[in-house]
Amino acid sequence: MKSKISWFKILLGILFFWFTVPYLIIKYTKNKKLKAGLVTGWVLLLLLSVGLNASPAKNQSTTVPKNVAGVNEKKITEDENVKKEALKQQEISHKKANETELQEVKQEAVKKVLDEKQKEEIARAEQTKKTNEEADNQQALENEQKDQEKENIQAEQEKNNISSKSNSSVSNNDCNPSYPTLCIPTNSPDLDCKDIPQKRFPVLQPDRHGLDRDKDGIGCEK
Repeated sequence: MKSKISWFKILLGILFFWFTVPYLIIKYTKNKKLKAGLVTGWVLLLLLSVGLNASPAKNQSTTVPKNVAGVNEKKITEDENVKKEALKQQEISHKKANETELQEVKQEAVKKVLDEKQKEEIARAEQTKKTNEEADNQQALENEQKDQEKENIQAEQEKNNISSKSNSSVSNNDCNPSYPTLCIPTNSPDLDCKDIPQKRFPVLQPDRHGLDRDKDGIGCEK
């Protein structure tokens, strides 16, 4: 700033000198050559002074764009930072959205697995219930068949009245009461099913000869 002021003072001094002195010389001299030289020198000095004045202005003009360029550069940097921040926020938003979507997919998969397990458990329980019902029905059918077989055996044996009992030389008082449809002597030796011609006959306890091994009331079933 000091250099610019000193140059400006020098320029004012030169202009004052070259405007005042030539004016006085031209006004008070009558020599045309001298007047022409003075005018020429004055014009050259004027051009020189204009050039000197233009150079600081040029320097100043070049300085301003630098400041403007700095401001523009700062603004560009700020814009870039804003864009970077926006991109960062967008990436964060996308990441959160992806995490949320992934969490939802995981929850859906877990729910699906639980539903499948629940369905399998329900199907297994229904199958077990069905199996138990079938087993109960089968057992009830077998019991019914056994009861029917007992009734049939008793009816048949009562109908035939077991000829061996009527033809036996042993009196009725000597028959073992555990075998009501047969007349097995009370004091007879141990007998097996192979020793008795009849099959599937009623047996009461105590079963001295062990003819009803499963204790279902029917002797020599097989």
